Amino acid sequence: IYQDRKGFLWFGTYEGLSRFDGYGLVNYDRRDGLPHVFINHITEDRQGRLWVATNGGGVARLVEHSRENGGAKFVSFNIREPNDPLVKRTNYVNRMVFDARGNLWCLTDSGLYRAAVEDSQLQFEAIIEMITNDSFVALEDADGRLWFGIGNELVEFRGSEIIHHGSIDGASNSTLITGIARDRGGRLLVADASRVSEFVPPSPGKPRGEWRQQLALPSKQIGSIRTLLVDDAGALWLGADIGLLKYADGKLSRYTAANGVPAGSVRTLATDRAGNLWFGTGGGVC
Repeated sequence: IYQDRKGFLWFGTYEGLSRFDGYGLVNYDRRDGLPHVFINHITEDRQGRLWVATNGGGVARLVEHSRENGGAKFVSFNIREPNDPLVKRTNYVNRMVFDARGNLWCLTDSGLYRAAVEDSQLQFEAIIEMITNDSFVALEDADGRLWFGIGNELVEFRGSEIIHHGSIDGASNSTLITGIARDRGGRLLVADASRVSEFVPPSPGKPRGEWRQQLALPSKQIGSIRTLLVDDAGALWLGADIGLLKYADGKLSRYTAANGVPAGSVRTLATDRAGNLWFGTGGGVC
């Protein structure tokens, strides 16, 4: 779920891309130039152009004047050519980040790749290559540092420096990282399937950062944590296999079917300019 600069809300689904103007939906699929209808992520670049990450077709950019593109509303780019046997899942793009230097970072099922946006052909270079089928987490913080959850490992990019912080608590059996966010106090919060922890980067002279557990959840009651978000009021929201959770002022609240939440996991969270919380489920968007 993403709200663009014009105020439109965009929803990525298993069957294409949808735009909501507050009154109705406009849907896009292959007939509009999308290279794949399974949409994993939506964001804008520094120029305000809308991009989508697809699950098998690389990335695509919305074209405002489709006549210049043979009538198609999107122009698409592969991370690697689909016939390359060494990178079969590279075009399964899970997250995108546009940094302050004009680079597009793509977290894929085959690792992390980067391209300069001003390059009209988008020639991607491999930054980290590894099979990371369920890596869906990326964040650019206010200091311009990039954070990625690659498998169960937290990776930081500080300028040209790559820092591997390892898994939560340094445990070898740690599960996949499912969310990263900064709270109002500047703390970096990192979630895996069953807990939310704060990561404190290492101070000068120390080799490792410090993990501080903030919240542990009973997996039998909620399943796994799928995503997290910190809202403008400072509350922490968690999307889980069974419903939606809110953590504020030391209190955990749970929203389920009894509160009108559709059945199925809550996989994505977003707030709009009016401060409303939107979340996507297997039963639609709320």
